[in-house]
Amino acid sequence: EKVYSLIVAPSLVEEPSMVISIKSFDGYTTLGNITFEPSESPYIFNEGAFENCTATSFTIDASLLGSIPTTAETLTITSGDIKYLGTTRNLNLKMLIIRAEVSSIEESAFRECNSLSSVSVLARVDKIGSYTFYKCPKLTTIELSSSIKTIGQSAFASCTSLGQIELGSNVTSIEKNAFK
Repeated sequence: EKVYSLIVAPSLVEEPSMVISIKSFDGYTTLGNITFEPSESPYIFNEGAFENCTATSFTIDASLLGSIPTTAETLTITSGDIKYLGTTRNLNLKMLIIRAEVSSIEESAFRECNSLSSVSVLARVDKIGSYTFYKCPKLTTIELSSSIKTIGQSAFASCTSLGQIELGSNVTSIEKNAFK
């Protein structure tokens, strides 16, 4: 069975809100990855937008991310500033890839993401903010870029499955309870 990718251009979505409505992708059973093209407004994914859809991999610019699709198991953020989007507690997100063009990760951005097991921060960011990955109980693998200088307060606290982490030689500050 073939698995396809889909590129969503702004002209395919109702502007200005860029809302991806309930059952927008209903029945797309051969999709693997959905890439969202740049737009003037963030994409907002209504619950059920990907119902009966096999897509579990999403690629998007951080500035366009208004929420995370509930079916996402892999999320690749290509550029921009990653903001706190509210609770990530009930998401299926297992793998997060933050590409080199991402410039910042806001505090608590992926806090309490219960399914998250692997994070690759390839970005030029110099700080993992406070509580960024706080209470991600399944997080086992972290790859950090060499540009990281500061690990914020409780950034990886209560990540009970996290065993060993390699920190680059540029890390100069590990704040209170960063790995508690």
